[in-house]
Amino acid sequence: MAARDRHPDAARGRGSACTSEVSGSETERKDSLSEHSRGEEAGALGGRGGRGGGHTLGYTSGTALSAVGLFLIATRLSPVAALRCAQQASLGIDRGHEPAPSPKRRQRGSPAGRAPAPRAAVRSHAPLTSARVKPSERLVCRASHTRLHPRFRSQLQPVYFHTPAGVGDTVTQEVCHESDVRDSELREVEVAGFPALLVRSGTRLWALGSRCPHAGAPLCQGVLKGDRLRCPWHGACFDIKTGDIEEYPTLDCLPSFQVKVEDGKVFITARKKDLESSRWLKDMSKRCRLNQTTALLLGGGPASLVCAETLRQEGFTGRIILVTKERHVPYDRTRLSKDMGVRAERIYLRAPEFFTVHDIEVWTEKEAVSIDTKGQKAQFKDGSSQRYDQLLIATGSRPKPLKCPGADLHNVRFLQTIEDANQILELATGKRLVIVGASFIGMEVASFLSDKASTISVVEREAVPFQEALGPQVGQVAMKMLQGRGVKFYMKSQVWELRGEDGKVTEAILDSGKKLPADVVVVGIGVSPASEFLKGSPVALDARGAVLVDLLMKTNILNVFAAGDVVAFPVALLGGERTSIYHWQVAQAHGHVAALNMLKKQSPLHTVPFFWTVLLGTSIRYAGSGKGFTETVVKGSLEKQKFVIFYIKDGYVTAAASLKCDPMVAMVAEALYAGKIISKEEAEGTWSLGKVTGVCLALDRLVFQKVVVGSARVVLLGWAGLGGGWKELGCSSGVSGRGALEGFSIRLRPGALAALRLSDS
Repeated sequence: MAARDRHPDAARGRGSACTSEVSGSETERKDSLSEHSRGEEAGALGGRGGRGGGHTLGYTSGTALSAVGLFLIATRLSPVAALRCAQQASLGIDRGHEPAPSPKRRQRGSPAGRAPAPRAAVRSHAPLTSARVKPSERLVCRASHTRLHPRFRSQLQPVYFHTPAGVGDTVTQEVCHESDVRDSELREVEVAGFPALLVRSGTRLWALGSRCPHAGAPLCQGVLKGDRLRCPWHGACFDIKTGDIEEYPTLDCLPSFQVKVEDGKVFITARKKDLESSRWLKDMSKRCRLNQTTALLLGGGPASLVCAETLRQEGFTGRIILVTKERHVPYDRTRLSKDMGVRAERIYLRAPEFFTVHDIEVWTEKEAVSIDTKGQKAQFKDGSSQRYDQLLIATGSRPKPLKCPGADLHNVRFLQTIEDANQILELATGKRLVIVGASFIGMEVASFLSDKASTISVVEREAVPFQEALGPQVGQVAMKMLQGRGVKFYMKSQVWELRGEDGKVTEAILDSGKKLPADVVVVGIGVSPASEFLKGSPVALDARGAVLVDLLMKTNILNVFAAGDVVAFPVALLGGERTSIYHWQVAQAHGHVAALNMLKKQSPLHTVPFFWTVLLGTSIRYAGSGKGFTETVVKGSLEKQKFVIFYIKDGYVTAAASLKCDPMVAMVAEALYAGKIISKEEAEGTWSLGKVTGVCLALDRLVFQKVVVGSARVVLLGWAGLGGGWKELGCSSGVSGRGALEGFSIRLRPGALAALRLSDS
C-alpha cells in the first residue's frame, strides 16, 4: 500500500489518545478543515505522554501491508530507528470497534485474571509484522510513547492513503478480453457508464482517465510513445503508469485505475468520481510556520501559477506569494479572444479557495515598480515592499501601442484583460469595427465578432495574416475563412490617422488615403516584454527588454529566476539561440522548471513549443519553432482547408502546423521531443489523403480499423521511418469506387511516422 495521498486537512488530536482519521467523504474532510485553525500545523499529533496511544492511519484499500515500512513512512525515521520503534508498537485492524487493551494491564476494579467486558467486539492487535486488510477497514498503529526516544516522539505523523472515497464508491467491471487489445493500442472502454482509457504497453495493461483534463480531448486519438501519452489537441502529455503530467498545458493529472486480468478477461477497478471527472490533483505540501523562506512570484499568469503549484508538490513548506496587477486570481487568458463575453469565474485556472487551502498567498491589484537584488526586496506601486529568498519574474508582456494621431481617442481598445474583452464585445455589437493588426489576437477577435459587429475591417502591413509565424499558405487559408464571413482585409496597409468627434473615434485613415468608418478600433500589433521595472537593475536584458535566462530559468543574479513571455531563453530547435516564444504552454513549462531549480534540483528545460489558434470554431495547431524557416512542405489541400505543413530550415523540419488533420502535429511534436531529425525529403514523402475513420495511432504502431478512401485507389501502404526514408510494405488488393480496408494493421518500429499513401488514378 503506497502512501500516495496525504490529506491536507488532517485534524489535530488532543490528549493521550493521539488519533487522526481519514474521512471516507469529501463532506467530512471539509468539516475537518473548518473545525481547526489555519495556524496549527496540519498533520501534527497532539498527544505526547500517554501510554498505548492509538494512531488511526486511515481506511485501507484492501492489500497486504508491511508494518515496519508503514512505521518508517509515518515517523520519517531511518530504517533502523523505525525498526526500534516497531518493536515497541503494535498493528491492529479496526472495523469500527475500540482497540483491545494491553494483555498485561487491567482496568481498575476488574477482577484479577479476567479481562474487562469490551464495549464492542474487539480484535486484538498483533505484533508489528505485516497484515492483510479489507476495503474500508481502519488501520490502527499503537505505540507506547514513553518507550520511544524523545527525538522520535515529536516526529510521529499520520499517514494518509489514496483510497476509495467511501463504501460503495468503487466499482469493478469487465471491459474486454486481453487478446482484444493490441500492443500500443489506445482503447476507450466503459466502466460504470463512464469512459476510461485502456492502454497496452508491451505485456502490461494500464487504465486511466479517457479525457484530457485541459479541454476534454479524447485521448484514445492521442499519440503514444513508450510510457508517454500526448493529447491530440493541445499537446499535453501524461505518464500512462501514474497519470502524472509530463507536459502542459493541463494543470491536472489523469486518474489511474487498477487493472486485473483473470482467465483472459480484463477488469478495471475505479472510483466513480474519478471516472466522472477524469482529473486528479497531485499531492501538495502544507506551509510550515517554522520555515521562514519566502518565494515571491511577480505576475499572475500561467508561469507563476505552475511555479507555485510545483513548489508545493515538491515539498516546499515556506511562504509563497503570487503578485498580480489584476483583480482576479490567475485565469485562462487564451480564452479572451475566443469567448469575449466570458465571465471571470468560468476561466479561473484555480478557484480562489484553492490558494487558501494550499497556503498560497495571492496579492491582487499590486504591481512591482523595482527590485533590490542586493537587499532581496521588491518595491510595489502602492509604496509597500516585500523581502524574498527566491524571486520569479513572470510579468508577461504588454501590447505594443498604436503610434498615430488619434490613438488616444475613446473606443480605441487593447485586449489584455477580462474587462477589456467584455467591453470590446459590448462596444462592437452592431457597430462598425476596425481591427489594426492581423495577429493571432486580431484574427480571433474578427472571428468571434464576425456575426455580431455590423462590419469588420482588418488592416495589416504584411501581405497575409500570420506571415512571419505560420507562413503565407496558412495565412491565405485563414484570410479566406474570415472573408467567407464578410470580414474585409486591407493588406500591405497601415493606419495613418484616427479621427473622431466628441472624443470618440469615427473613422480610420489608411496610408493609401482610404477612409474606413469605425465606431470601435481594436489594436493587436504585437507585444513587448513587461520589464520596465527592471531597467536600472543588474538583471540582464536583451535589446527588446526581455530577461535573459538559461535552461534552468536562472537570470544572471543569484536567486532570481524568470519565466514566460518576459524572457528570452535558449531554444534547442534553433540551435540554442535565445529568443522569446509567446505560447501559453511554454510559460507553464518555464514556471515548472523555475520551481524545481529554486529547490536546487538542477532540472533543465526540455519541451517542444505547442500552440493553437481558433477561427470560426476550427483549430489550427502548431508545434516546434519555425523561426527563420526558409521553405515549407505542404501536404493535403489548402483549398479544402485540410492540410499539414512542415517548416524547413537548413534542410530539416523545425515545426509543423495542421488544420483538420489531428493528431499529426502531436506526432511531430513527440518526434521532435525525442530528438528525431525529420529531413525535407521525408516530409515530402510522408502524406495522407482521404477520410480516415476509427484509426488508432501510435508512434510505434498504426492500426487501421477502417479506412474509407472514397473514389481513390489504395496502391501502397507504408511508413516513413524518421531517418530511414519511405519504406514500402506492399500493395493492397486495389479498391475501385467506394470501398474500405478493415482490420488491417501495420507493425512500425519505434520512432516511425506513419502515413497512408493513396493514388487518385
